[in-house]
Amino acid sequence: MMSIGTLFAYTLVAICILILRYQPDLSEESSSGEPEPFSVTGVVFPPSRVTARTSKNVSLLTVFMIFLAVVLSLVVSQAVESLQAQEWWSCLCVSVTGLMLLLVTLIIWRQPQSTARAAFMVPFVPLLPVFSTFVNVYLMVQLGSDTWIRYAVWMAVGK
Repeated sequence: MMSIGTLFAYTLVAICILILRYQPDLSEESSSGEPEPFSVTGVVFPPSRVTARTSKNVSLLTVFMIFLAVVLSLVVSQAVESLQAQEWWSCLCVSVTGLMLLLVTLIIWRQPQSTARAAFMVPFVPLLPVFSTFVNVYLMVQLGSDTWIRYAVWMAVGK
């Protein structure tokens, strides 16, 4: 039970580090009340400064990255025999999901980072938080069903 809580905490820290690095500075934020519209070119070719739009893009991409990490972890852990036998469907699932995870990481990397100095800084953003999230999710997938049931009961009782 303690391991699942620790892994959730580590995952949360990695995600928060990733999101906070791309937040706009409150002092530099423009006061125009009009929100920036979403555009694909704005995601692939972002502006040179952090804006509310680029920050929101990173937040949405982070959610998608977590989804991909969960899917990749489930496929890798549940299709071990198929992967060892190099069956085409398992290799295709792992390859496509892994490439999508890499693409999301590269798109996040292209977004402008905040220039404000924080109390602590993490190197290799976004690579280290994405890798940490994937490893933690993979380890959580490896936990048994009894651990997940105890965790769900504990969370329901604890409210």
